[in-house]
Amino acid sequence: MKDRRKKNCSDGEPGSSVSRDELEEMFGDVLKPDGEDKTLSEEERLQRLRAEKLRNALYPKDR
Repeated sequence: MKDRRKKNCSDGEPGSSVSRDELEEMFGDVLKPDGEDKTLSEEERLQRLRAEKLRNALYPKDR
């Protein structure tokens, strides 16, 4: 029987990456600006910015 466990992204094996939808599901609260709290610390704001840049680099939207 086939092993259906999810593999780590760092496996380096084809097909072991996470889809854009899975990434948004896992980190949606960090990636989505709507409902953004005005009391974010500078570190939290930078973290969200980095997460958004990483998501866009890994999973560019089809245009």
